[in-house]
Amino acid sequence: WTYRRARRIIAVSTPIERRLIERDGVPPERVTLIPNAVIPASGNPPDLADTLPDGWLERPLVGVVARLQPEKGVATFLKAAAHVSKISPEARFLVVGDGPLREELLDLVGRVGLRERVHFLGYRVDAQRLIGLLDVLVVPSLTEGSPLIVLEAMAAGVPVVASAVGGIPDQVRHGEEGVLVPPDDPNALAGALDALLEDPALARRLGEAGRRRTENEFSHEALVRRIEAIYRAALSGETAQEEDAREPEVPSAR
Repeated sequence: WTYRRARRIIAVSTPIERRLIERDGVPPERVTLIPNAVIPASGNPPDLADTLPDGWLERPLVGVVARLQPEKGVATFLKAAAHVSKISPEARFLVVGDGPLREELLDLVGRVGLRERVHFLGYRVDAQRLIGLLDVLVVPSLTEGSPLIVLEAMAAGVPVVASAVGGIPDQVRHGEEGVLVPPDDPNALAGALDALLEDPALARRLGEAGRRRTENEFSHEALVRRIEAIYRAALSGETAQEEDAREPEVPSAR
């Protein structure tokens, strides 16, 4: 009902654009792809010296920031951490977030022998600023749309290891800003983490590439300009193709 009446529809990822056209029957000329954007975190990362066990901030720190629900794949992350710990015993792992799987995941940590190497921080309102403390952010989702957490890590210069699902491949190019792995594959995830932990220079290169890409392609200012252009096109009756053919407007100095 909504699609039939909308002059223009914005898709935030390539898979959603494809679904709108191929599955939902929206005419291609009414669909425009505009990816999500990110505003970099302000201020320094919070001080967790009194929250984490002694010495954790001096060790390689790998983390996941997610609701503790099945589709977020946190169990896959913990199974991968068990593999990584055998090769990089100095690594430590953070889980930021809360949800219905918390107790089940805590039990899994005990069963894979990671009680001294995994810390659950629970829900944090400063989660975006916490990302800056990590050496690697993991997004092990089984399904996704276009997650902001990926862009927040890239904006912070933190390399990303993520499942190649949903709109994530639009955000992270494999081997350029991060590493993409199949979903629900602890061995593949562990291999990607091992590669970055064993080669800090590579991790830094990926992180810096991610920071540059967010500045160039995923800035909030660029998002606002693109959406304003969609509104103008809808009001003037332009199609998406006609709008794309126009030269982009120079942003005002306001």
